[in-house]
Amino acid sequence: MDNSNNVMSKLQKLRLESKFPNGSTLVENQLLLDVKSLCAELLEEQKSLKKRLQKVEENQKIENAKIKEELENLKNGGNRVADNSLFEIFVFDDYKYHAVEVRNSYLIRYVRVKVANLLNNDLVESFNLYYGGQKLQDNRSIGSYNIDQSREIYLKKKKKLSTLLLNVTMIINLLPANLI
Repeated sequence: MDNSNNVMSKLQKLRLESKFPNGSTLVENQLLLDVKSLCAELLEEQKSLKKRLQKVEENQKIENAKIKEELENLKNGGNRVADNSLFEIFVFDDYKYHAVEVRNSYLIRYVRVKVANLLNNDLVESFNLYYGGQKLQDNRSIGSYNIDQSREIYLKKKKKLSTLLLNVTMIINLLPANLI
């Protein structure tokens, strides 16, 4: 009996040695390793997504703050500006400058150069004006072009005039204080 018990204990010992520390078999252990590596990949992806989400949230907060600030400025500024000093705009047509005076409180909403025929005063062409390489566009303030209040702005036409008369026309509206 002692021999059979000894053989049984050796067999049990051999079985225990063939098992892994947690008692799983080789197949079960490989599955656990696969699951563990997949979990690690998912965790890294989750961290990456979390970082991207944080960046998006930060950018959104910045945008929201800018919008709130603009709204507050519009509420506080009203439609009139205390400083109503004159602001000169010079339009250069490759031959000479033409000065146009506007108030500091104006928003130049539509700026275009109209070229008229000298013989019959008909409108021949309309040119857009540029400042600092940027085309002046509708519904943009003077401040959006980084034009300071130095009283002189030089605008240059993109197309050369020949012998036609230059007539600068503007439609102007009041500009809120925060846009100057």
